[in-house]
Amino acid sequence: MSKVFSKDENSEENQRLLRSGRSFFVGSSTSFRNDSERKLNTIAEGIVLVDKPAIRWSDIIGLDAAKEDLKESLRLVTESPYISTDRMTPWNRILLFGPNGCGKTMLAKVLATESEDTTYISVSSSEITTTSFEEPENLVQNLFHLTRQHRPSILFLDEVDYLNQNDSNNQSESTKTIRKEFMKQMLNFHRDSDGILLLATTNIPWTLDGNIINWFLKKLYIPLPGERARIDMFEFYLGDTFHSLTDDDLKRLGKEMTYVSGEDISSSVRDVLKKSAEVVHGATHLRRVVASPRTYPRHVVDDLWAPCPSDFPGAVESNWSDFPADKLYWPPISLSDLMHILTVDYDTLKKTKNRMRAVHPRIPNIEHVWAEERRN
Repeated sequence: MSKVFSKDENSEENQRLLRSGRSFFVGSSTSFRNDSERKLNTIAEGIVLVDKPAIRWSDIIGLDAAKEDLKESLRLVTESPYISTDRMTPWNRILLFGPNGCGKTMLAKVLATESEDTTYISVSSSEITTTSFEEPENLVQNLFHLTRQHRPSILFLDEVDYLNQNDSNNQSESTKTIRKEFMKQMLNFHRDSDGILLLATTNIPWTLDGNIINWFLKKLYIPLPGERARIDMFEFYLGDTFHSLTDDDLKRLGKEMTYVSGEDISSSVRDVLKKSAEVVHGATHLRRVVASPRTYPRHVVDDLWAPCPSDFPGAVESNWSDFPADKLYWPPISLSDLMHILTVDYDTLKKTKNRMRAVHPRIPNIEHVWAEERRN
Protein backbone atom coordinates (compact mmCIF):
# COMPACT_ATOMS: atom_id res chain seq x y z
CA MET A 1 0.00 0.00 0.00
CA SER A 2 1.28 3.45 -0.86
CA LYS A 3 1.88 5.95 1.91
CA VAL A 4 2.03 9.73 2.03
CA PHE A 5 5.20 11.30 3.39
CA SER A 6 4.04 13.42 6.31
CA LYS A 7 5.65 16.54 7.67
CA ASP A 8 7.15 14.57 10.51
CA GLU A 9 9.95 13.04 8.47
CA ASN A 10 11.53 11.53 11.58
CA SER A 11 8.46 9.50 12.54
CA GLU A 12 8.95 5.77 13.06
CA GLU A 13 6.44 5.00 10.30
CA ASN A 14 8.29 7.08 7.72
CA GLN A 15 11.64 5.61 8.73
CA ARG A 16 10.20 2.11 8.48
CA LEU A 17 8.75 2.74 5.05
CA LEU A 18 11.95 4.27 3.76
CA ARG A 19 13.93 1.20 4.78
CA SER A 20 11.34 -1.48 4.05
CA GLY A 21 11.71 -1.73 0.29
CA ARG A 22 7.93 -1.41 -0.15
CA SER A 23 6.25 0.99 -2.54
CA PHE A 24 6.26 4.47 -1.10
CA PHE A 25 4.64 7.17 -3.21
CA VAL A 26 4.32 10.80 -2.32
CA GLY A 27 0.92 11.85 -3.58
CA SER A 28 -1.23 8.81 -2.88
CA SER A 29 -4.89 9.02 -1.96
CA THR A 30 -4.54 8.78 1.80
CA SER A 31 -6.36 10.90 4.38
CA PHE A 32 -4.59 14.03 5.63
CA ARG A 33 -4.53 15.33 9.16
CA ASN A 34 -4.83 19.00 8.17
CA ASP A 35 -4.78 21.40 5.24
CA SER A 36 -1.10 22.09 5.72
CA GLU A 37 -0.28 18.42 5.30
CA ARG A 38 -2.50 18.23 2.24
CA LYS A 39 -0.62 21.15 0.72
CA LEU A 40 2.71 19.49 1.44
CA ASN A 41 1.49 16.39 -0.36
CA THR A 42 0.34 18.48 -3.32
CA ILE A 43 3.66 20.21 -3.83
CA ALA A 44 5.49 16.90 -3.47
CA GLU A 45 3.35 15.08 -6.03
CA GLY A 46 5.49 13.61 -8.79
CA ILE A 47 8.34 12.70 -6.43
CA VAL A 48 8.51 9.00 -5.81
CA LEU A 49 10.43 6.93 -3.29
CA VAL A 50 10.39 3.66 -5.16
CA ASP A 51 10.66 -0.04 -4.42
CA LYS A 52 14.04 -1.65 -4.51
CA PRO A 53 13.74 -3.08 -8.02
CA ALA A 54 14.56 -6.77 -8.43
CA ILE A 55 17.44 -6.03 -10.79
CA ARG A 56 21.08 -6.97 -10.31
CA TRP A 57 24.31 -6.03 -12.04
CA SER A 58 24.30 -9.44 -13.70
CA ASP A 59 20.99 -8.58 -15.36
CA ILE A 60 22.62 -5.81 -17.40
CA ILE A 61 24.44 -7.08 -20.46
CA GLY A 62 27.66 -5.24 -21.30
CA LEU A 63 28.44 -1.72 -19.99
CA ASP A 64 31.20 -3.17 -17.81
CA ALA A 65 33.15 0.10 -17.51
CA ALA A 66 30.06 2.08 -16.47
CA LYS A 67 29.13 -0.59 -13.93
CA GLU A 68 32.54 -0.44 -12.27
CA ASP A 69 32.52 3.36 -12.13
CA LEU A 70 29.06 3.43 -10.54
CA LYS A 71 29.92 0.70 -8.04
CA GLU A 72 33.00 2.60 -6.93
CA SER A 73 31.12 5.90 -6.72
CA LEU A 74 28.36 4.35 -4.64
CA ARG A 75 30.88 2.71 -2.31
CA LEU A 76 32.78 5.94 -1.71
CA VAL A 77 29.65 8.02 -1.22
CA THR A 78 27.70 5.65 1.04
CA GLU A 79 30.39 3.68 2.86
CA SER A 80 33.01 6.41 3.19
CA PRO A 81 30.93 9.59 3.10
CA TYR A 82 33.44 11.80 4.83
CA ILE A 83 36.54 11.40 2.66
CA SER A 84 35.77 14.60 0.79
CA THR A 85 38.63 17.09 1.01
CA ASP A 86 39.86 20.03 -1.01
CA ARG A 87 41.98 17.64 -3.06
CA MET A 88 39.66 14.65 -3.25
CA THR A 89 35.93 14.62 -3.81
CA PRO A 90 33.99 11.41 -4.51
CA TRP A 91 32.13 11.25 -7.79
CA ASN A 92 28.82 12.07 -6.15
CA ARG A 93 27.42 14.01 -9.13
CA ILE A 94 27.24 11.75 -12.18
CA LEU A 95 25.64 12.34 -15.58
CA LEU A 96 24.73 9.30 -17.66
CA PHE A 97 24.29 10.27 -21.29
CA GLY A 98 23.85 8.43 -24.55
CA PRO A 99 21.20 7.26 -27.01
CA ASN A 100 17.74 6.01 -26.06
CA GLY A 101 17.26 2.49 -24.80
CA CYS A 102 20.85 1.70 -23.83
CA GLY A 103 20.47 1.17 -20.09
CA LYS A 104 20.86 4.53 -18.34
CA THR A 105 17.71 4.20 -16.23
CA MET A 106 18.38 0.50 -15.71
CA LEU A 107 21.77 1.29 -14.20
CA ALA A 108 20.12 3.66 -11.73
CA LYS A 109 17.63 0.96 -10.72
CA VAL A 110 20.44 -1.52 -10.14
CA LEU A 111 22.12 0.97 -7.82
CA ALA A 112 18.89 1.10 -5.83
CA THR A 113 18.80 -2.69 -5.62
CA GLU A 114 22.43 -3.19 -4.69
CA SER A 115 22.51 -0.48 -2.02
CA GLU A 116 20.30 -2.15 0.58
CA ASP A 117 20.62 0.51 3.28
CA THR A 118 20.30 3.47 0.94
CA THR A 119 17.19 5.56 0.34
CA TYR A 120 16.43 5.79 -3.37
CA ILE A 121 14.51 8.86 -4.56
CA SER A 122 13.51 8.93 -8.21
CA VAL A 123 12.25 12.05 -9.98
CA SER A 124 10.77 12.32 -13.46
CA SER A 125 12.00 15.72 -14.59
CA SER A 126 9.55 15.81 -17.49
CA GLU A 127 6.55 15.26 -15.19
CA ILE A 128 7.66 17.82 -12.64
CA THR A 129 8.22 20.53 -15.25
CA THR A 130 4.89 19.94 -16.97
CA THR A 131 2.74 20.00 -13.82
CA SER A 132 1.60 23.20 -12.13
CA PHE A 133 2.20 23.53 -8.39
CA GLU A 134 1.01 26.15 -5.95
CA GLU A 135 4.38 26.33 -4.20
CA PRO A 136 6.99 25.22 -6.74
CA GLU A 137 9.97 26.37 -4.68
CA ASN A 138 8.83 24.17 -1.79
CA LEU A 139 8.56 21.19 -4.10
CA VAL A 140 12.23 21.36 -5.03
CA GLN A 141 13.47 22.40 -1.60
CA ASN A 142 11.54 19.55 0.01
CA LEU A 143 13.05 17.09 -2.45
CA PHE A 144 16.61 18.03 -1.55
CA HIS A 145 15.69 18.19 2.14
CA LEU A 146 14.37 14.62 2.03
CA THR A 147 17.49 13.49 0.21
CA ARG A 148 19.69 14.92 2.96
CA GLN A 149 17.38 13.85 5.78
CA HIS A 150 17.57 10.17 4.80
CA ARG A 151 21.17 9.75 3.75
CA PRO A 152 22.91 7.67 2.66
CA SER A 153 20.72 8.30 -0.32
CA ILE A 154 20.58 8.27 -4.10
CA LEU A 155 18.75 11.08 -5.88
CA PHE A 156 17.94 10.08 -9.44
CA LEU A 157 16.91 12.81 -11.90
CA ASP A 158 15.66 11.18 -15.08
CA GLU A 159 15.74 13.34 -18.24
CA VAL A 160 17.57 16.16 -16.49
CA ASP A 161 17.53 18.19 -19.72
CA TYR A 162 13.92 19.14 -18.89
CA LEU A 163 15.28 21.08 -15.91
CA ASN A 164 17.76 23.07 -17.98
CA GLN A 165 15.75 24.31 -20.95
CA ASN A 166 15.66 27.99 -21.78
CA ASP A 167 12.70 29.99 -20.59
CA SER A 168 10.03 30.68 -23.17
CA ASN A 169 6.67 32.38 -23.30
CA ASN A 170 5.02 28.97 -23.51
CA GLN A 171 6.21 27.93 -20.05
CA SER A 172 4.08 28.46 -16.97
CA GLU A 173 5.44 30.49 -14.09
CA SER A 174 5.45 27.30 -12.01
CA THR A 175 7.68 25.56 -14.55
CA LYS A 176 10.08 28.49 -14.74
CA THR A 177 10.29 28.64 -10.95
CA ILE A 178 10.89 24.90 -10.65
CA ARG A 179 13.71 25.01 -13.19
CA LYS A 180 15.37 27.99 -11.53
CA GLU A 181 15.10 26.42 -8.08
CA PHE A 182 16.49 23.11 -9.34
CA MET A 183 19.50 24.88 -10.83
CA LYS A 184 20.00 26.76 -7.57
CA GLN A 185 19.80 23.60 -5.48
CA MET A 186 22.07 21.65 -7.79
CA LEU A 187 24.73 24.35 -7.94
CA ASN A 188 24.68 24.58 -4.11
CA PHE A 189 24.56 20.82 -3.69
CA HIS A 190 28.27 20.51 -2.82
CA ARG A 191 27.80 22.49 0.41
CA ASP A 192 26.06 19.55 2.08
CA SER A 193 26.43 16.42 -0.03
CA ASP A 194 28.14 13.87 2.22
CA GLY A 195 26.47 10.48 1.89
CA ILE A 196 24.47 11.47 -1.21
CA LEU A 197 24.88 10.29 -4.80
CA LEU A 198 23.10 12.47 -7.36
CA LEU A 199 22.61 10.61 -10.60
CA ALA A 200 21.10 12.18 -13.72
CA THR A 201 20.37 11.00 -17.25
CA THR A 202 19.86 12.62 -20.62
CA ASN A 203 19.53 11.53 -24.23
CA ILE A 204 20.27 15.04 -25.50
CA PRO A 205 23.25 16.42 -23.55
CA TRP A 206 23.92 19.10 -26.16
CA THR A 207 20.86 20.96 -24.87
CA LEU A 208 22.36 21.31 -21.38
CA ASP A 209 23.99 24.53 -20.30
CA GLY A 210 27.79 24.31 -20.20
CA ASN A 211 27.85 25.19 -16.51
CA ILE A 212 25.55 22.28 -15.71
CA ILE A 213 27.61 19.84 -17.76
CA ASN A 214 30.77 20.95 -15.96
CA TRP A 215 28.95 20.73 -12.61
CA PHE A 216 28.81 16.95 -12.92
CA LEU A 217 32.03 15.46 -11.56
CA LYS A 218 31.74 12.42 -13.79
CA LYS A 219 30.11 12.06 -17.19
CA LEU A 220 29.55 8.45 -18.21
CA TYR A 221 28.79 7.71 -21.83
CA ILE A 222 26.33 4.81 -22.14
CA PRO A 223 26.76 3.59 -25.73
CA LEU A 224 24.87 1.32 -28.05
CA PRO A 225 25.75 -2.34 -27.40
CA GLY A 226 28.70 -3.93 -29.17
CA GLU A 227 28.52 -7.08 -31.27
CA ARG A 228 29.03 -9.55 -28.41
CA ALA A 229 26.53 -7.70 -26.23
CA ARG A 230 23.95 -7.73 -29.04
CA ILE A 231 24.27 -11.50 -29.42
CA ASP A 232 23.86 -11.94 -25.67
CA MET A 233 20.81 -9.64 -25.69
CA PHE A 234 19.09 -11.57 -28.47
CA GLU A 235 19.68 -14.80 -26.54
CA PHE A 236 18.43 -13.22 -23.30
CA TYR A 237 15.24 -11.71 -24.70
CA LEU A 238 14.40 -14.77 -26.79
CA GLY A 239 14.83 -16.90 -23.67
CA ASP A 240 12.63 -19.98 -23.95
CA THR A 241 10.53 -18.41 -26.72
CA PHE A 242 9.80 -20.85 -29.53
CA HIS A 243 12.23 -19.89 -32.32
CA SER A 244 14.23 -21.42 -35.16
CA LEU A 245 17.39 -19.34 -34.83
CA THR A 246 20.70 -21.17 -34.92
CA ASP A 247 23.98 -20.01 -33.38
CA ASP A 248 25.00 -18.73 -36.81
CA ASP A 249 21.75 -16.77 -37.06
CA LEU A 250 22.42 -15.11 -33.71
CA LYS A 251 25.96 -14.24 -34.80
CA ARG A 252 24.57 -12.69 -37.97
CA LEU A 253 22.12 -10.60 -35.98
CA GLY A 254 24.90 -9.48 -33.67
CA LYS A 255 27.09 -8.51 -36.60
CA GLU A 256 24.56 -6.83 -38.87
CA MET A 257 22.33 -5.07 -36.34
CA THR A 258 25.16 -2.64 -35.62
CA TYR A 259 23.15 0.37 -34.54
CA VAL A 260 20.28 -1.02 -32.50
CA SER A 261 19.87 -0.52 -28.76
CA GLY A 262 19.01 -3.04 -26.09
CA GLU A 263 15.50 -1.61 -26.03
CA ASP A 264 15.26 -2.12 -29.81
CA ILE A 265 16.19 -5.77 -29.40
CA SER A 266 13.72 -6.32 -26.58
CA SER A 267 10.95 -4.56 -28.50
CA SER A 268 11.66 -6.52 -31.68
CA VAL A 269 11.12 -9.85 -29.93
CA ARG A 270 7.87 -8.59 -28.36
CA ASP A 271 6.66 -7.21 -31.69
CA VAL A 272 7.31 -10.48 -33.52
CA LEU A 273 5.45 -12.40 -30.82
CA LYS A 274 2.58 -9.93 -31.05
CA LYS A 275 2.33 -10.34 -34.83
CA SER A 276 2.36 -14.12 -34.45
CA ALA A 277 -0.46 -13.91 -31.90
CA GLU A 278 -2.46 -11.63 -34.19
CA VAL A 279 -2.23 -14.19 -37.00
CA VAL A 280 -3.46 -17.01 -34.76
CA HIS A 281 -6.19 -14.99 -33.03
CA GLY A 282 -7.43 -13.45 -36.27
CA ALA A 283 -7.69 -16.68 -38.23
CA THR A 284 -11.11 -17.83 -39.48
CA HIS A 285 -9.83 -21.16 -40.83
CA LEU A 286 -7.32 -23.64 -39.49
CA ARG A 287 -5.83 -26.89 -40.78
CA ARG A 288 -4.23 -29.88 -39.15
CA VAL A 289 -0.43 -29.95 -39.35
CA VAL A 290 2.52 -32.10 -38.36
CA ALA A 291 4.88 -29.87 -36.39
CA SER A 292 6.60 -29.17 -33.08
CA PRO A 293 4.52 -27.62 -30.29
CA ARG A 294 5.84 -24.57 -28.46
CA THR A 295 6.04 -26.43 -25.17
CA TYR A 296 8.08 -29.32 -26.61
CA PRO A 297 10.05 -27.89 -29.54
CA ARG A 298 12.15 -31.05 -29.97
CA HIS A 299 9.10 -33.26 -30.42
CA VAL A 300 6.95 -33.65 -33.54
CA VAL A 301 3.23 -34.34 -33.28
CA ASP A 302 0.48 -34.69 -35.87
CA ASP A 303 -2.46 -33.07 -34.12
CA LEU A 304 -1.67 -29.34 -34.13
CA TRP A 305 -3.86 -26.75 -35.83
CA ALA A 306 -2.44 -23.82 -37.76
CA PRO A 307 -4.08 -20.76 -39.40
CA CYS A 308 -4.59 -21.03 -43.14
CA PRO A 309 -6.55 -19.46 -46.05
CA SER A 310 -10.15 -20.57 -46.41
CA ASP A 311 -9.43 -22.32 -49.73
CA PHE A 312 -6.42 -24.24 -48.44
CA PRO A 313 -6.83 -28.06 -48.70
CA GLY A 314 -8.04 -29.41 -45.38
CA ALA A 315 -9.08 -25.97 -44.08
CA VAL A 316 -11.73 -26.04 -41.37
CA GLU A 317 -13.84 -23.00 -40.58
CA SER A 318 -13.04 -22.30 -36.96
CA ASN A 319 -11.04 -20.01 -34.69
CA TRP A 320 -8.35 -20.32 -32.04
CA SER A 321 -10.80 -20.49 -29.12
CA ASP A 322 -12.19 -23.80 -30.42
CA PHE A 323 -8.95 -25.61 -29.59
CA PRO A 324 -6.95 -26.25 -26.42
CA ALA A 325 -3.97 -23.93 -26.18
CA ASP A 326 -1.49 -26.80 -26.52
CA LYS A 327 -3.09 -27.84 -29.81
CA LEU A 328 -2.50 -24.55 -31.61
CA TYR A 329 0.55 -24.20 -33.81
CA TRP A 330 2.50 -21.00 -33.30
CA PRO A 331 5.14 -20.46 -35.98
CA PRO A 332 8.59 -20.09 -34.38
CA ILE A 333 10.38 -16.75 -34.52
CA SER A 334 12.76 -16.81 -37.47
CA LEU A 335 15.81 -14.84 -38.51
CA SER A 336 13.85 -13.08 -41.25
CA ASP A 337 11.20 -11.99 -38.72
CA LEU A 338 13.77 -10.12 -36.66
CA MET A 339 15.73 -8.77 -39.62
CA HIS A 340 12.52 -7.37 -41.09
CA ILE A 341 11.33 -5.60 -37.95
CA LEU A 342 14.66 -4.06 -36.86
CA THR A 343 15.24 -0.80 -38.73
CA VAL A 344 17.60 2.13 -38.18
CA ASP A 345 17.15 5.83 -38.93
CA TYR A 346 20.71 6.51 -40.10
CA ASP A 347 20.27 10.23 -40.77
CA THR A 348 19.06 10.88 -37.24
CA LEU A 349 21.80 8.77 -35.69
CA LYS A 350 24.48 10.49 -37.74
CA LYS A 351 23.35 13.91 -36.48
CA THR A 352 23.16 12.60 -32.92
CA LYS A 353 26.69 11.22 -33.15
CA ASN A 354 28.09 14.62 -34.05
CA ARG A 355 26.16 16.31 -31.24
CA MET A 356 27.31 13.78 -28.65
CA ARG A 357 30.89 14.24 -29.75
CA ALA A 358 30.58 17.99 -29.30
CA VAL A 359 29.61 17.40 -25.67
CA HIS A 360 32.30 14.84 -24.94
CA PRO A 361 35.00 14.77 -27.67
CA ARG A 362 36.97 12.02 -25.94
CA ILE A 363 34.29 9.36 -26.31
CA PRO A 364 36.31 6.29 -27.39
CA ASN A 365 35.75 4.74 -30.81
CA ILE A 366 32.68 6.83 -31.42
CA GLU A 367 32.76 6.16 -35.16
CA HIS A 368 32.17 2.49 -34.35
CA VAL A 369 29.34 3.27 -31.98
CA TRP A 370 27.24 5.84 -33.76
CA ALA A 371 25.64 5.08 -37.09
CA GLU A 372 26.90 6.35 -40.40
CA GLU A 373 25.61 5.40 -43.81
CA ARG A 374 26.31 1.76 -44.50
CA ARG A 375 28.69 1.08 -47.33
CA ASN A 376 27.26 -1.27 -49.93
